[in-house]
Amino acid sequence: MLDMLNRLEKLHIIQDVETWDKLREIRNDITHEYPQDIEVRIGNIRMALSGYEQLKAIISNIEQALQLQASNHDE
Repeated sequence: MLDMLNRLEKLHIIQDVETWDKLREIRNDITHEYPQDIEVRIGNIRMALSGYEQLKAIISNIEQALQLQASNHDE
């Protein structure tokens, strides 16, 4: 897994491996916790929104890489 993440970082798909690890941590925190405290719930929602924005950026990077690859292939 680490080799694949390092490759994605080298291709500028992900910012860095640590960012991906943080996204996984956010996912795990949200899916495995059932907080009663409203402040903790709000914090989890904020973490999810932050992760969502990071995932959107990763998807955009993938789309750009695929477009570049397709245009290079067509030439």
